[in-house]
Amino acid sequence: MLSRKGRVLEVQYVIGVDGGGTKTVAVAYDLEGNVLGEGRSGFSNVMVDFHEATKHILAAIKQAQQHLENEDCKYIYLGIAGSEGIENKDELIQILADEFQSEISVVNDSIIAHAATLKGKDGILAISGTGAIAVGIKGDKCVFSGGWGHLLGDEGSGYWIVMEAFRQIIVETDESLPLCKLSDAILYEMGYTDPQDIKLYAYSRPKAEIAKLSRVVTRLADAGDEIASRILYDAGQQLGRMTWNCCKKLGLNDEVVIGLSGSIFEHIPQVMDSYKQYLSEKIQVPITLVQNEVPATKGAYYLATKTV
Repeated sequence: MLSRKGRVLEVQYVIGVDGGGTKTVAVAYDLEGNVLGEGRSGFSNVMVDFHEATKHILAAIKQAQQHLENEDCKYIYLGIAGSEGIENKDELIQILADEFQSEISVVNDSIIAHAATLKGKDGILAISGTGAIAVGIKGDKCVFSGGWGHLLGDEGSGYWIVMEAFRQIIVETDESLPLCKLSDAILYEMGYTDPQDIKLYAYSRPKAEIAKLSRVVTRLADAGDEIASRILYDAGQQLGRMTWNCCKKLGLNDEVVIGLSGSIFEHIPQVMDSYKQYLSEKIQVPITLVQNEVPATKGAYYLATKTV
């Protein structure tokens, strides 16, 4: 019900927050899952800058509930990148609890993505976009594979695919070999002619921008280029390995439900084919693959309403 001032009255709701390295999205849902309000702000990776990230989280939540009564908020469930690796997580929860007088939970952003794709049910979620991670949940047990970040891993991600193409350029340059078609295409896309310039690109551009060059690898693979095809095949194998690791950690021995999320799974069939091949060789029980275009904030809603 709306008052004359446009404020919603007597509506109980929860807020799901999806926070990453570039933006924060907060969505208010009533207890039936209907959207009541939405807010957006800047990055919320608390490992990058705790205080700025916290400001962005607060701003997004307040925007989502600008037409709602604060006291009607039953739960705020946040999936925040980097939240599992900070020492002051309790401080973040306390700041939010003091501001909104609501129940607060803060988990890794992959947890709410898992709940969104699998509707809060058990299974494994493999994510491959700019980065890559697999997360598995069985009852109260939660396990991870991958997700070490672009400096330590993220094998099978868009960023990793481009780095593999860069390494091809490096090998050819160091060994005085002719540049292959893929190397020429990558350099052309970046506007360079000297292979040494990839250092400037790799060390100065945001990782999300670098990851977009994966489209060049995909285009060459579609045209039959062997090196580009090998990189995409290896990406699928790496993502399959992450998923298989979660299966082993969870001890899954009956039907395995696997959710897929991210632009690499969505747009690169070669990676998907290699991924399926790996799983079919490793998992000897029925596999169900799930791909849903569901915002991660809806996963936070599923998790929040389990306890409301």
